[in-house]
Amino acid sequence: MLAKILLAGSMARPLAISCLFAMTFIAQPANAATWPERVGTADVHAGTVTRGKLPLIEYADGTSVDAPVIVVAGKQPGPVVWLLSCAHGDEFGGALAMQRVAKTLDPATVSGLVIMVIVANPPAFQAMKRVNPASDDLIDFGGAFTGEARFATERIADKYMSLWKEHADYVVDFHTGGDRFVQTPFVIFTVTGTVPVQRMESLARMFGAPMLWRDRDKVFETDITITLPAIGIPAFLLEVGGGGVMERQQDARQADYALSFLRGIDVIPGEPTRADAVRVVEKYRIITPSRGGFFYPLVKPGDPVNKDSPLARVVNVYGDEVEILRSPVDGAVVLGMQEFPLVTTGSWVAELGILVPE
Repeated sequence: MLAKILLAGSMARPLAISCLFAMTFIAQPANAATWPERVGTADVHAGTVTRGKLPLIEYADGTSVDAPVIVVAGKQPGPVVWLLSCAHGDEFGGALAMQRVAKTLDPATVSGLVIMVIVANPPAFQAMKRVNPASDDLIDFGGAFTGEARFATERIADKYMSLWKEHADYVVDFHTGGDRFVQTPFVIFTVTGTVPVQRMESLARMFGAPMLWRDRDKVFETDITITLPAIGIPAFLLEVGGGGVMERQQDARQADYALSFLRGIDVIPGEPTRADAVRVVEKYRIITPSRGGFFYPLVKPGDPVNKDSPLARVVNVYGDEVEILRSPVDGAVVLGMQEFPLVTTGSWVAELGILVPE
């Protein structure tokens, strides 16, 4: 669980126009990555689809902890794109979306190499938790790209980073709200790296998502959305849906956004989807209650809110309303909202994105 395509102010309109024609020349990366001979146990042969496992770490008994991978190698040359899901172990909707993408890709019509890591963080996935629950780890995958391979999650991150430095032109990280939280669809990207700003913003638009989060502040400083663009590799976090109900995962929607991106960078035929309207945020607020009890949301992900707008109610075990949570800011949008019925003091119950004025 946890990005305006236009620059604010007088540059907004010129950039909007330039983004349209920029798409005709930004698809191919400046320094194309090489194709690996294999990804873990999955061999890479043009025109084929292979499955395998990528060894990451070991358990105490020496059992290898592996990430399942699907490799789609196109008949035609092209960029190397990595898609990963379940970086947070409770965000299983991303894996469902990945399955849909894998079934859609035909190596006969693919240009380039698409490497799908279905479960990027196996210890967290196995535990059905957001993070690896080992007491000497507990590191969020989004904060694990520190450059130090100490604890298990950092070592997993280091494994991926070593591969991406040689064999990645683009990386897309699928996320959801987890099993208790639902997110409105949005794409996070940074404009703080070495990739030109116009290129990052144009690439972000290719997903066709209705909301973008442009990160100017390195909010997630050791996440791949920051660390990879810092070395010239465009990386994006694609956030869609979540919650604990299988039928409401929005995996088809997330897969459509990913496929639109692949069309935009000429990996598969066709044109990227254009969103009818795009809202953009650059800052966000986390909402937490001061009281515990039963949680009643009053708004939905994607709803606009202003200062003092009611967001949710907290009712104690006796049935008394003990708190109304309100927006602390004007001009915001609900990025995500908890749907689990219980909260404690300090629970992460909502996220608000502060909209950039059009």
